[in-house]
Amino acid sequence: MPLLALYAFERIGPRLASVAIVVLVLLNIAHTQPKGIQTYDEAYYGADSIAHLGINTTTREEYEPRTVLYRPYFENVLLKGVRSAPVVSQLAVSSNRQSFKVDASEAALMEDSLFDYPGWTVLVDDREVATSPAPESGEITFNVPAGTHDVTIELRPTAIRRWSYYISLATTALMALIMMFAIVAAWNRAEPVENAGPIPTKTRSRKRSRR
Repeated sequence: MPLLALYAFERIGPRLASVAIVVLVLLNIAHTQPKGIQTYDEAYYGADSIAHLGINTTTREEYEPRTVLYRPYFENVLLKGVRSAPVVSQLAVSSNRQSFKVDASEAALMEDSLFDYPGWTVLVDDREVATSPAPESGEITFNVPAGTHDVTIELRPTAIRRWSYYISLATTALMALIMMFAIVAAWNRAEPVENAGPIPTKTRSRKRSRR
């Protein structure tokens, strides 16, 4: 609409355009008055509330892996046994790393609340173990042998993330070198005045006239 209004203002001329703008401002100035106050609860949009309520920030669930057929319900327990009940002690949890102490009386299949997204790696006693997505929820599952073990789940960079980081560093270094060469070239072209020699002048031969 503003773009179409430009053609209308050009056709009616500058004087009528000024009058039209003033009329529009006077008619719509009442809309600038606030109608009320909207309350905002910061805790509602916190990480725990988003996970508990299942608030989505995507349009077509484009960030969910393909293995997620049904979104799982929120659970306070991050790591649990699938067909058994091993004792799980939570040690530390962050956005890219989880650590637990698992005491299993027999070999157990464990399921974590994280999706089996590329990059997530499971370490049992500092040894990487194979993972697989759960059949319906797509969450990380892995096997733990009998006994007490230290389980760590951490997000590591994938190959494409690692190479993207290296390409960004190489691009930054190349741009810095280009700028340095450009500055040095401009500095060399601008010869200092004090280093310049005397300006040669043309001497004119004067003929002495004899009287």
